Amino acid sequence: YLQKSLAQVLYPVVDALLIPQNYAYRKGKGAVAAIKQVEHLRRTLDDSYTIVRCDIDDFFDTIPLAALMEQLQDLTGDPLLARMVDLWMRSGTVDKKLQYRPNSLGIPQGSPLAPMLSNLYLTETDRYIARNITTEFVRYADDLLLFLPEKVHPLTCLQSLNDHLSVRKKLRLNKDFVVSDIRASFSFLGITFRSDGGREMSREKTDAVERKIATALYRDTESFSALAETIRGMSNYYQKLVSKVDLEIVDRIATEVYASYIVSHEGTQERKRIVEQLVRIGFLNQQAAATRLQTAVRKKATSIADLPKPKKVEDMLQEQRRGQLQKKEEVFDLVVDEPGAFVGISRNHVVVKKFGRIISKQPAAQIEQISIVSEGVSFSSNVTKYCRKKSIRVVFYNAVGEAYATLNGMDTILPSVMESQMELDERRSRLFIDLLVRNKIRNQGKLLRYYYKYYRKEEALERALAQAIDELKQLEAEEWGGKTLRDYRQNAMLHEAQCSRIYWQVYALLVNRAGYPFDSREHQGATDLVNQMLNYGYAILQSYVMKTIDIWQLNPNIGILHSTQDNRPALCFDLMEQYRSFVVDRSILALLSKGEEVGQNDKGLLDMQTRTRIISKINERWFASEYYRSGEKVFSEIMKLQTRDVRDFCLGKIAHLKFYTPKW
Repeated sequence: YLQKSLAQVLYPVVDALLIPQNYAYRKGKGAVAAIKQVEHLRRTLDDSYTIVRCDIDDFFDTIPLAALMEQLQDLTGDPLLARMVDLWMRSGTVDKKLQYRPNSLGIPQGSPLAPMLSNLYLTETDRYIARNITTEFVRYADDLLLFLPEKVHPLTCLQSLNDHLSVRKKLRLNKDFVVSDIRASFSFLGITFRSDGGREMSREKTDAVERKIATALYRDTESFSALAETIRGMSNYYQKLVSKVDLEIVDRIATEVYASYIVSHEGTQERKRIVEQLVRIGFLNQQAAATRLQTAVRKKATSIADLPKPKKVEDMLQEQRRGQLQKKEEVFDLVVDEPGAFVGISRNHVVVKKFGRIISKQPAAQIEQISIVSEGVSFSSNVTKYCRKKSIRVVFYNAVGEAYATLNGMDTILPSVMESQMELDERRSRLFIDLLVRNKIRNQGKLLRYYYKYYRKEEALERALAQAIDELKQLEAEEWGGKTLRDYRQNAMLHEAQCSRIYWQVYALLVNRAGYPFDSREHQGATDLVNQMLNYGYAILQSYVMKTIDIWQLNPNIGILHSTQDNRPALCFDLMEQYRSFVVDRSILALLSKGEEVGQNDKGLLDMQTRTRIISKINERWFASEYYRSGEKVFSEIMKLQTRDVRDFCLGKIAHLKFYTPKW
């Protein structure tokens, strides 16, 4: 209450300092006005302008409080008032586990003073942009959209702005930025400005709608006040800016969330009460809400009528979240990319040093793999012994992502399992090959369908995606023969190659759309950036698959689809097929589409930053959770279970295999 009162007193004093290009937390401005100003600038500026979208990294959480309080004291001339605000900002928070955490950096976003203080802190930055870069820009909190005239180079202006933030404000720009032509499609504040001049809800916002509505729904299940506030905010914003089609998408997503919640309650009257409340406050368009929601509830109720009574949805979600967080917090992949580093162990912590200075110290019990991606890294024998004892995999990668060495023990292959691999009969070998190849084709088509839903308004790309999806579906159903197992394997590989040719042709269009040249898929010896990134990603994936093969003590050199050869991990190549499209191909395309900084060094190989970004992106997938079989599991666990099934199939413990197909 006191902070809110002070904010009202100081607002006119601070607002008088602000320039018109700042639209955040100001009367007569706001996000809607910012969007309309962007549209105005886009309409009135000529085609020579370039758009740069960027944002300040962890803005609210990294504002230096001492500098901010000095600025506030200079403005008010009142050191006691500045001291009181400083105490408020440093008073700390209580997290979800009811643990108190003091605050020494940044301003808490829940504070009523936070909007005003953030505007005050960036007054100098706004003037710097207007004076040195461009007067045509829009800033909303930490989000910036710059309209640059032809003579201003985007990267030069970004470097200039980052230097200003670093030196003057102790802040920095996020490395993710977007540069585009003024007439091209781009997104800002949750709105996509299409190349045809129209507007729609951005893809990122559409993807987040379900989570946002579900979070608000379960936050207050008595009066649904949190949900009402969320829907009201979305309505106030999007109804003024996007078409009815986008609003319909939001209402459809909301319907599914509400229906799942409603059927978890017993009793007709209770369900009726909830339906009435949600129809009243839970939709952007209420006209057809009641009919749509009742229909969805009936379908949900019918589909689960024969199932045993489930736990409360709130309890299940809480259990799943807790388990996922514990798993993610308990294990991770330690990547060493510092040339000349030394990896040792001290009191059950893996320690990375350089020139005697500790640059990383992590609990050894939480490390699942140590990846060495740089040259000149030395390794303590004590770490080697510890990692072998605790089954921590250590992998050494070269510049193209190939794992040239790994730390394995003497007992990583179980003789009985190897014997069963070698003696796998022809009938089951054919079954394995058939299921694996069709699974790969299905996953390729599924990834293309994932992108198809986002590019339906781009006619040429939409047509190419639709055609490829249809062709892959037809080829997935086709049979291939072969009198001998060798003939059957060869025909399966030819069939898979035909599908891959279709897949990579359309994948190239998606890469080209992201602004990178990519003609066709090349494997070893590729010189272009995108193929090198894909090859590096597959090498990382190979190390993860090899990890699961080691766990279940299979022989990686005995393949079923890929022919067995000495010193060639044919089984690993087999098992990688089910993961390639959604683990690597999608990760690389995401890096390119989001404007991540990627490039090559002076030797024509991927630079260290690009390599670590690829590893980081694939690690995100490794620790991501999804529904699998009986419940939610992190992907690393899914991969282990899949490999265990292959072992059991070879041993004759199970008669059939079901390879990995992601749910999205």
